[in-house]
Amino acid sequence: MGHSTKLHTTTQTAGDIFLETLRQDISTHLTSILARSNIGPVILWGEWALLYYGVPVAENHMHLLVPDDQLEIAYQTLLAAGYKDSPPILIPQVSSLDPNLHWEELGCPAYRITGSLLQRNRPVTILLQNYSAAASTFDDADPSSFEQVGGIAVPPQLLLGKSFLKALFKLPRSQSRVRSMLKVWCAYVKLNGYTPLGVDAMDGVSGVDDEMALYWKRGY
Repeated sequence: MGHSTKLHTTTQTAGDIFLETLRQDISTHLTSILARSNIGPVILWGEWALLYYGVPVAENHMHLLVPDDQLEIAYQTLLAAGYKDSPPILIPQVSSLDPNLHWEELGCPAYRITGSLLQRNRPVTILLQNYSAAASTFDDADPSSFEQVGGIAVPPQLLLGKSFLKALFKLPRSQSRVRSMLKVWCAYVKLNGYTPLGVDAMDGVSGVDDEMALYWKRGY
């Protein structure tokens, strides 16, 4: 397991989003259920992955990714275990841009569910998609080498940053706020010194032009 460099802020100790009770509940009420159906590796993505490394973002949902051919069975397995659909309350559209987040724009279904997981006595909402949502960044990775939280694999910083950039450039147009959210993730990564996201994270990412490369190299 590789060493991680986590950020520390004035309000948050790195990784404290995953309290010990939550780690135990994830193992008992989520990953062990999926493992019994041979589902996995399960990868943590999005905001909770940023929070794991100490980036101070809003919690929102826990974004989990499973292998591409396991999404439907993972969803059905969790429903059978007592999880419930938890669709978001949609914001009325008043302009050409849909103010909601339609994560299926990333190229696969997006299942929003809640179950037995609690954080600060509130249910944790899970957004379940497959690896293709992250522009297939993790297809050739070895999640067993990632840091683990209750059986969920947390990508190393470089790979996580690369996945955000690749997903952003894979989605040139969006009818909802998904593209804007991907930009927010990249901005949080960059502005919080979430290293190493600079030049190394841009390697192999189609769509990065010279102007953007210079912007990232400058560090502001």
